[in-house]
Amino acid sequence: MLGVSGVPRIGETIIIEASNTTATTGALFLGASRTMWSGAPLPFNLTAIGFPGCFINSSWDLAVIMNPVAPVKLTIPVDTSLGGAVVFAQWALAGDPSAGSLVTTAAVQLTVAGL
Repeated sequence: MLGVSGVPRIGETIIIEASNTTATTGALFLGASRTMWSGAPLPFNLTAIGFPGCFINSSWDLAVIMNPVAPVKLTIPVDTSLGGAVVFAQWALAGDPSAGSLVTTAAVQLTVAGL
């Protein structure tokens, strides 16, 4: 499960975490779209490549790899042009013995508030 603490506001810090998992490795992906990624429509079902029930729900434009999985702190820069910007976040997790070799969370939309 993906959780967000804090408000995505210019100059503030938010925490994005994966909970209810014993995964040993994970990647937090941040992206700019929930409809297309590298020419492919989203969501993209990963069943055909061996990960049943897993989907890429947003573009994976930036990755933060965590081993072990831990909350990720992101500080929104003090830049007024970021007000209204939209970013999507999704975790991909590996090594959870209660799940398959890879599991993905839903994606969350974060809209940056102004100062």
